[in-house]
Amino acid sequence: MTEAAGTAPDMITELRPGQIIVIGSNADGLHIGGAARYAYQNFGLRWGIGEGLSGQVSALPTMDGLASLRIAVRRFIVYAELSHDLTFLLTKVGCGIAGYPETPS
Repeated sequence: MTEAAGTAPDMITELRPGQIIVIGSNADGLHIGGAARYAYQNFGLRWGIGEGLSGQVSALPTMDGLASLRIAVRRFIVYAELSHDLTFLLTKVGCGIAGYPETPS
């Protein structure tokens, strides 16, 4: 992670204690591709968890539309603001399999 900029690299391959990777998933927690699969295989994301904290991962459901994602993001922000002992590394949530653009149009 680039501490000064507060950004994470495109591919996160290791996490330190207290670091949480934030990834997009589907609501059912079926981690069959993309960052969700990688997080499942490497960072303790449990099968069946489509939103919230699991291992060193915070999942956001991205496959049910932007309205649903916005609500989940609001819940995540509240959680993150209360979690002073954790550092969240945000991936490009929803820009892979879910197909959302990096910048809204």
